[in-house]
Amino acid sequence: MKLVEQTDDALAVGISNSKSAIDRFRSVIGRIPLPNIAGTVGTQLGMFGLHALHSVILARLLDPHGRGEYGTAVLFTQLLMYSGMLGTSFSIARRAGKSSDGLNALGNASLRVGVVTGLISFAVVCLLALFALPDSKAYLAPLCIANALLLPFEHARLALLAVDHGSGAFRRYNVNRLIAAIAFPILLGIAWGLGAVSVQTATWLSVLTTVIALGALLKTHNNVRLFQTADPPIRTLLHEGMPYATSYFAAQLLGRIDTLLVLWLLNFTDQGYYAVAIAASSLMQVVPNALSLFSFNLGASKKGKLSERKMFAAGGGVLVAQLVSAVGMAFLLIYCLPLIFGEKFVQATPFAIALLPGLAIDGLATVAEGYLRGCGRPLSTLMPRTLGAITLVIAAYFLFPTWNSLSIPIASSIAHSVSGFAILGMVILYQNNKLTSQQEPPSKK
Repeated sequence: MKLVEQTDDALAVGISNSKSAIDRFRSVIGRIPLPNIAGTVGTQLGMFGLHALHSVILARLLDPHGRGEYGTAVLFTQLLMYSGMLGTSFSIARRAGKSSDGLNALGNASLRVGVVTGLISFAVVCLLALFALPDSKAYLAPLCIANALLLPFEHARLALLAVDHGSGAFRRYNVNRLIAAIAFPILLGIAWGLGAVSVQTATWLSVLTTVIALGALLKTHNNVRLFQTADPPIRTLLHEGMPYATSYFAAQLLGRIDTLLVLWLLNFTDQGYYAVAIAASSLMQVVPNALSLFSFNLGASKKGKLSERKMFAAGGGVLVAQLVSAVGMAFLLIYCLPLIFGEKFVQATPFAIALLPGLAIDGLATVAEGYLRGCGRPLSTLMPRTLGAITLVIAAYFLFPTWNSLSIPIASSIAHSVSGFAILGMVILYQNNKLTSQQEPPSKK
């Protein structure tokens, strides 16, 4: 009888513990913004498909030489698309995440600072187009300048999207990103039907796309106006954004230095192959870029640091998923890249495959970098990204005599791996309170 009572008591305790565990699990799951994550990852996949579509249209209508010309025309604009914002998108997002009060005033300030950074970036692109192009490609300087006209519009849009990112308005955030992504292939399709597709046409259509996307976003922000009351002042957002600007420029430098090497070392045809390779392999960046938005918000939420167990579990899961995806992508590219982009771009396949290992590691680093930025530690990724950029140049220098044009994607893969593991090391140092403190942007009043 006593044994039965003990068994009943043990069973009751077990049921109670099970219910408690289930309740804790539900509580944890309930705090995870699964619909937002699913919607944002889906948006990233949709954007990748749309970007791939316009890359395919350009590849089908332009030969590798023409694709290389277009890549040159947009190179400097793309270099300053995000780094030229001087880190203001992160300072805006952090302010929007701290409080939901005064978002209209913050939106007005965001528009203003976006226009200012866009005009500054436009001036820089003009200088680069006039003085930084190789002599054999200098005739494309007017197209470089024409493409840079989109920067004030795009910076204003991205700054206003940062308000939606920080405040958690992911539905509006995702819808506008899809509008921006779908407008260009639609315009290209119309031009294709009219028989008017050329490097010049594609350049001007990219400017029109940005204007359309900004107009659509302003339509959903009914009370946001450029010349209405703004808070904080532009100089405050620029000041708060400087630590982010430094780290983000280093990240962009690593991401773009390979295309700068291609610009100076390769002919237009190989440059066209490399542009298609980047478009084809960029699927590896889709999920990490989406997850980095949420790792940023997690860091900015001040809910405390992740436990070491959770950190390694999350990091290991992302890394395994990235490596498996890289292997699958390699086999997929061999058969699908010539089929999708056309046989004239078959030589882009080795370039794309060489980029995959580095992109797999960099995907995990992107999520970790978002977390550090959200925690107010943007400068902690400066040295890893700078180390990666230096590694890329050195590796390309030593590999070029043997591997020629293929040396650049191989060097890029090595550099992203070095930088990625260094960033993961920075996360571990931060978790163990071994990172030097950095000045945090002041809280929104």
